[in-house]
Amino acid sequence: MSEIPQRVTLRPDGIYIWSAAVDMEEERRGYKAGGRIWELFALFLFPGGVIYSVRINSWEPFLWVTAFSVVILLITLGVVHGLESWPGEHRRTYRMSDTYLATGSGRRTALFEFKKAKTMILGKDSIELRARIGAFRVFIPEADYDFVRRYITSRVPGDCEIRYEQRK
Repeated sequence: MSEIPQRVTLRPDGIYIWSAAVDMEEERRGYKAGGRIWELFALFLFPGGVIYSVRINSWEPFLWVTAFSVVILLITLGVVHGLESWPGEHRRTYRMSDTYLATGSGRRTALFEFKKAKTMILGKDSIELRARIGAFRVFIPEADYDFVRRYITSRVPGDCEIRYEQRK
């Protein structure tokens, strides 16, 4: 199947597949959080370089660590700013079987097994499944939302808490 359908479609192998637009505000919050982590890393690295340089009485480690910190900050600011202002919508491809939901491919595959779900949060255009460790949010086309909700609900454990997301 060369083109990913935008509606939930059953493939011959028994896997449902679709592509959906993601919530850009949520994506931007994720980019900002990731950027803050790298900024903090660079800011903690810098004093470490200063302390090490003073300890061994040489300016060379200070210069290398400073240069490395500046490169981290410049790349982070450029990437985060670029991703935050990326035009258009971002789409993600999802696959759903009897036992799991997945997105991505190869090494970047994110997979969530239904049997691990402790909480299911129903949003306007998404469903989030949470386990003890980790969570998975799936965005769903409006026309297919009820089908996917029923499909997932029938496969999560009976003690899985179901909540409704409160939008601001």
